[in-house]
Amino acid sequence: MVLSAMRQKRKTLGLVVALVAVGMVLAGCSAQSSVQVSGPTKVASKALDVKAFDQLVASGPKASEKDVKANKWASTIKQQGVLHYGGVTDSAVFGMQGKTDGKVRGFDAGLAQLLACYIVGSPKAEVTPVRPGSREAMLGNGAVNAVVATYSIDATRSKRVDFSEPYLTVRQGILVKSDTKGVDAVSDLAGKKVGVRADTTNSETFTKDVPKKAKGVLYRSDDEMFKALKDGKIDAYVTDEPIVLDAVASRPKEFRRAGKSFGDVEEYGIGLPKHTDAKKFVDAWLEKIKADGTWEKLWKLTIGDRTGEANAPKPPVAKDEKKK
Repeated sequence: MVLSAMRQKRKTLGLVVALVAVGMVLAGCSAQSSVQVSGPTKVASKALDVKAFDQLVASGPKASEKDVKANKWASTIKQQGVLHYGGVTDSAVFGMQGKTDGKVRGFDAGLAQLLACYIVGSPKAEVTPVRPGSREAMLGNGAVNAVVATYSIDATRSKRVDFSEPYLTVRQGILVKSDTKGVDAVSDLAGKKVGVRADTTNSETFTKDVPKKAKGVLYRSDDEMFKALKDGKIDAYVTDEPIVLDAVASRPKEFRRAGKSFGDVEEYGIGLPKHTDAKKFVDAWLEKIKADGTWEKLWKLTIGDRTGEANAPKPPVAKDEKKK
C-alpha cells in the first residue's frame, strides 16, 4: 500500500496513516454502519423487485410550480429537465446499474430519482459515479446538483458543503470470509488484521470500539478491501453496516456478516452545494416522503427485502424535530 499517494483530508486519518506506516498496533473500527441488524450472521441474497422500484420512484410526490420557482437551486434543475447527482453504480443495496437497461436502482439511487420526480415531475436523474474523496469537489465545481452516496454528515465536511437532514442512520458492522471461524463479535478482532477504508470517516473512530490489539490496514476502496479479505491479507473489514450487507447480498458464497452492528450512530445526508437555498428545499421534500410512507417503501424494497429484515426502522428525525 503506497501511503504517500493518498490525499488525507482529516487529522485523524493522517494519524492513522502514520501509525500504520511505522507498523504500530491499532484499534480498528469504522465510521458508520447501517440500520441495526440483529438476525443471523448470514444474509440471504434476494433480487430487487425492479418493477416495484420503478413504479415507486415514478409515483413520488411532486412539488408545486410555485415552490419550485421560489427556490433558485430547484429552478435550475427544473430548467435542466434532469437532476445531476453524484452516486454509486456498483452497490447491490444503494445503487446498481442494470446490465440490460442501464438504469441505476437502489436506496440512494431511489432517493435521487424521487427528488428528481419532486422537482422535474418524473424520475429523471443522471448519475456521475463518485468516490469518497471526490464528493466535496464535485459539489464545489458544479459538476453535480447533489451527492446521494452514503455520505456521512460531519463538521469538517460541513465547512465545504451543505447537508440535508439525515435520511438514514448508520452503525458499524464486521465483514469476514464466509468460512472464517472464531470472529463473531467485535471482541474477537483482538490480534486480527482489520481493514479500514481510507478517505472516509471510518478512521475517525478507529481507536474507539475495537480491541486495542487489532491491527489496522488502510485501503483506498471497498473493492481493494474485498480482494484483500478474500486473499487472506486481512482477517476482517470493519465498515458501515450497509456496505457489509451489500457485500453479503451480492456475494453470499464469499462473505458473511460477523455479529451485530455496533458503535456510535452516525447519519447519512444528501450533500448539497454550499451557500445556496438547496437545503431548505431538500429538507422539506425529505419530510414529505418520510411522512407519506414513501421512505419506508423504498427502504423495504432496496434494503429490507434484500437482507431479510421484515420491519423497516423509523426514518431519522431532523435535529429541529428532536428539540420539540
